[in-house]
Amino acid sequence: MMTPVAMRLAEATAGDFLPHLATGFTVMSGPDRVAILELREATELAPGEGGRRPPFSLIFFGPTDPALQQGIYALSHAELGDFEIFLVPVGANRESRRYQAIFN
Repeated sequence: MMTPVAMRLAEATAGDFLPHLATGFTVMSGPDRVAILELREATELAPGEGGRRPPFSLIFFGPTDPALQQGIYALSHAELGDFEIFLVPVGANRESRRYQAIFN
């Protein structure tokens, strides 16, 4: 099996992520801590002016512990490869935490 290459986020669209809904993305949450985030939504947003691609939002669900703070995280996916994105916590309940990444 071929090793995935790093995703080119500058060219990515919501459509690149849609086939990977309900799949796991590995994130390093600390020096020796790994968490799995599940992609739940990939939504195109209203276009802005002069953008080279339609903006889009990704929503991930993760475990309640560890709680990720807002920041840049390295994610790894079996098919999409490795890439870094800026995640923002947007909600939580007893079972999970939600994180959003917006691309414009």
